[in-house]
Amino acid sequence: MGFLPSIKSIINKLIKKVLSSKVFNAAFCLFIPGQLFARHNYLNSNYTQHKFLYLPFFWFPPLSLIPFIMLLSGKFRKYPRNQRITLIDIFAWLLISIFSFGVMVFVPMMADLLMSDDRLGRLVDTYLPEFFANTIAKAAARTLLAVLIIYIFTLIFESIKYHKKCRKKGQKISVAKLFKASLIPTAAATFIICATSFFTPLRDLLISIIGITVPDGAEYLLNIPTGIIMAAFWLFFSQYNNFLSCSR
Repeated sequence: MGFLPSIKSIINKLIKKVLSSKVFNAAFCLFIPGQLFARHNYLNSNYTQHKFLYLPFFWFPPLSLIPFIMLLSGKFRKYPRNQRITLIDIFAWLLISIFSFGVMVFVPMMADLLMSDDRLGRLVDTYLPEFFANTIAKAAARTLLAVLIIYIFTLIFESIKYHKKCRKKGQKISVAKLFKASLIPTAAATFIICATSFFTPLRDLLISIIGITVPDGAEYLLNIPTGIIMAAFWLFFSQYNNFLSCSR
């Protein structure tokens, strides 16, 4: 009976047939995280089209019927199979995310070191010796310096991911989209930086919660708690950039 297909091959064919079915994948859109599964499995990692469907309202019935109907009616574009995200892509994304998070943790510390009394802080002391004006000016300068560093690092990290994504699709990057998209995680990080720079009690509260103590002369290390919270905000909002579309 060797001319008959084996039970294993029949089952494998049935599974492949079901997984590639439009109805099966559309049904997954009815519940979280089914829309992500359908976008990856059926649409070959089309995560950029109809981004409004990522809003929580569309994760559960009855509004989850909208992505269900849209997929069934062909409102999504099916990418070529070679554009599907692989395990190597996911591993690379994890490595970049972990590394970028680690770098961002130290940004407040970098800004604090650059604004110390023997560096840029000396300029503020020279032109604004009055205590209140001096304190405000240093906090503002430290914040602006940190924001600039964050934006530069964001551009670097996001350009690496964006280039890799568009190269895989055989398309070009959009420099304008890259610069605009980098503003989103930068703004999220800026909110934390401003909150801890101008509201000292909030910064002191973070330090007391973590219980960090530093030796004399190493006060810049007190920025580590702020850096961790800021990096977490930055990492969360930087995920939006995964949905950036490439130029044709």
